[in-house]
Amino acid sequence: MPALLIAGLREGDQQRLLNAAPNEIRTSIEESSWKVVFYHSTLPKNEGLSKETQQDFLKYAARLDSPHICLFHTTRDPNRKSISAEIRLYFRIRILDLSLLTLIKSRSYLEFWEAIKRIIDEEEQWSNCIQPQGTNSPLLLPEKVFVYGNHTQIWELAQKYGSIEAIPGVKKEIENFKSAFIFTMPKPIAKKAWKDEHDHIFDYAGARHGTAPTPREWKFSFHIPDGFHFDVTHVRNRSFSISTQGGMVQVAANEHANIDQHGYQRE
Repeated sequence: MPALLIAGLREGDQQRLLNAAPNEIRTSIEESSWKVVFYHSTLPKNEGLSKETQQDFLKYAARLDSPHICLFHTTRDPNRKSISAEIRLYFRIRILDLSLLTLIKSRSYLEFWEAIKRIIDEEEQWSNCIQPQGTNSPLLLPEKVFVYGNHTQIWELAQKYGSIEAIPGVKKEIENFKSAFIFTMPKPIAKKAWKDEHDHIFDYAGARHGTAPTPREWKFSFHIPDGFHFDVTHVRNRSFSISTQGGMVQVAANEHANIDQHGYQRE
């Protein structure tokens, strides 16, 4: 069951919302097969997450089933952007408008929960149309390693939120990206892989080994199977170099590099 993780609320507001959730909203959320969970603010006097507790939050999210994160975070915190950027590497995230807090303070709990239900409706559509459903999704390609030239930056596009009507257009862009880079490997292998503009083949169906540290086993709120990575070769089996999160990697002819979904080399 996917989870909408509402993070950054102060504990008092969080408890008031839980106590006041209207039955019809509770029923509607249950019928949509989602659950709503909270993670309270870790800033002393404001909504948000502290830099010091960021890793604890990521570990908590990683224990949930497909967590979609809604974050309240004060604009006064200089770490606001860096914290949300770190979360975005692994999970679907939206920054909630702080004006929603006025609904809590004015005890307009029904309006607040109706807003949350609209978010769930959008996230459900996003899950069905955009979120990776398997290891053959191009969104699992490491965007800082895979050379896609002038094609759409699908990873950034896939993280956009706020318009359920825009989702079919995003899905079409991802389909166009797939058509541009899908590649059938030569016989006798003859299986599907990705080929970038530098003729690097990213094989997503190779033998699995190694374990990514938490939370790197997540991307777009999709939990990646243990051991998954790309076997990266050159289309003509020649030697090549490739830029990874750890720096340039030199690969000998007829050899491959093991690169995970976030661009880290795996031994």
